[in-house]
Amino acid sequence: IIELLEYSYLLYQYYFNQLSPIIQSAIRYIHTHYRESISIKEFCIKNKMNTAYLGYLFKKETGNFFNNYLTQYRICISIQTLLDTDLQISDIASATGFSSATYYIRCFKKQTGMSPIKYRVLYS
Repeated sequence: IIELLEYSYLLYQYYFNQLSPIIQSAIRYIHTHYRESISIKEFCIKNKMNTAYLGYLFKKETGNFFNNYLTQYRICISIQTLLDTDLQISDIASATGFSSATYYIRCFKKQTGMSPIKYRVLYS
């Protein structure tokens, strides 16, 4: 498992380094601020960029829209929290930046095919 994780990290680093500096910055921003209510518009204002252009560039370079990447990242973090703690689903949703537990559950089901509770039961 450790070798697989190390290899995965090396692959991530390789592909991350292939991205333009502004997309690298946007991804780092997402990874740092995912707990907050963030948006592509907010990132663009802080970096004096055109929102449409960043959206186009983000999709072109990552194959994903900014908001979809943010949601997927939040779900990945929530899975770790789900399996490593006994926190309630609503607390996990809040801790990972989702506006409500209902929205979190809907996003979780869309990405994993099951509810967070079922996921916890199956994989913990």
